[in-house]
Amino acid sequence: MPAALSNHNASVGNRLWGPRFLKLLIAKLDVPIDLGYKLNGKEIFGRNKTFRGFAIGVTTGILVAALQYFLYVNFSFFRDNTLLDYTKINFVLVGFLMGFGALFGDLVKSFIKRQLGKRPGLPWFPFDQLDWILMSMIFTAIVYFPPLDYFLGTVVIYLLVHLCSDQIVQRMGIKKKEDVYFSFAEMRLIRSLLFWFFCGAVVVVVWVIALLTKIFRLDPLPVYQVGRFVWTKILLWSGGIKVKVEGYENVPSRRPLIFAANHQSYMDIFVLMEVLPFRFRFVTWDVLFRIPFLGDIMRDCGHIPIPDDNAKEALITILKTAEVVLAGDSIVIFPEGRLTRDGKLGPFGRGVAMIALKTETPVIPIAISGSFEVLPKGEWILKPNLVRVKIGKPLFFDCHTKPGKEAYVKATKEIRNSIAGMLAQEN
Repeated sequence: MPAALSNHNASVGNRLWGPRFLKLLIAKLDVPIDLGYKLNGKEIFGRNKTFRGFAIGVTTGILVAALQYFLYVNFSFFRDNTLLDYTKINFVLVGFLMGFGALFGDLVKSFIKRQLGKRPGLPWFPFDQLDWILMSMIFTAIVYFPPLDYFLGTVVIYLLVHLCSDQIVQRMGIKKKEDVYFSFAEMRLIRSLLFWFFCGAVVVVVWVIALLTKIFRLDPLPVYQVGRFVWTKILLWSGGIKVKVEGYENVPSRRPLIFAANHQSYMDIFVLMEVLPFRFRFVTWDVLFRIPFLGDIMRDCGHIPIPDDNAKEALITILKTAEVVLAGDSIVIFPEGRLTRDGKLGPFGRGVAMIALKTETPVIPIAISGSFEVLPKGEWILKPNLVRVKIGKPLFFDCHTKPGKEAYVKATKEIRNSIAGMLAQEN
């Protein structure tokens, strides 16, 4: 707390109290810490980093530490919920080290920003939020360093506190709006970290649930089908992804179906889980099944892996998938087989046509647009975007004779043309 208030009071004190009596008292300190000198033609710290602000910040740290000492001595609740024994340490020294460390960290960050050519006040996440807390911890380690779990928890908590307090001082008019809001790139980073955190958390939670269903000999599919509508909404929300769907009326009811979609991004999986309110199985390359925990979940839920390094085994899997469809289950498959590298529709494999002709099951073409901009192949930072999903009319392939290569090629071409036509309408 001394570090947090020191960091903010350094700038708040300059603007809130400076215009009147306090500015008169410490006017001689209202000069830049770098004294106007430059390095490589650039300001060292900037004109906003003054001795006055530094003095106010350090004084604030000492005063807050004194308040904490008072609370510790007089209130048992405070004594029971703090790691520091204020009767055994010099609270003035602790307050000074926290305040000085926080402001020193801010100076280090300002020096780096100036040398990188970033203007003063330009948001720089997460360094704006972490510089002061990390440096205050380092300086305070002279007298006390908390356990690692407490240290990490403190960093996370004060990161959030700093973000909230920035919004408060902006609304008070102490800081300008552009000084506290994130740039688009920083918001992308925040959302991406949030999305991948939720991905990991969801995988672990679902894996535990799947394990419990095994222990109690329950069918995991109903649990999975209900749960996926919840966690896909969380994941899409965390990534800033909105989905618009057209064509639900084209989906026949009460029969197995083959959903064939173009594949722009790994995000397509979450999008289809969100928009298809049916029980289905994904048919996809087995690379996903090799991921710890996730692979176990996908197998337990009945999704079907296709070997990507063995054409013979892949063909056998396609034939087994046809048996799954004949047994009454719908499937979702990406006929391109691979993620697009440029956002364009790639060539289709004949697997979908083989399943459709062997089972005489209608194919529902699905055109996905916008997900490539969200998460292209090889990237991990998401770009919030609207993803459009267009569900086409069912394609029927009646086969009165044993289908051959020519029939597979013709059906594959028809499926691809249908999806390409819908994508062209979106563009």
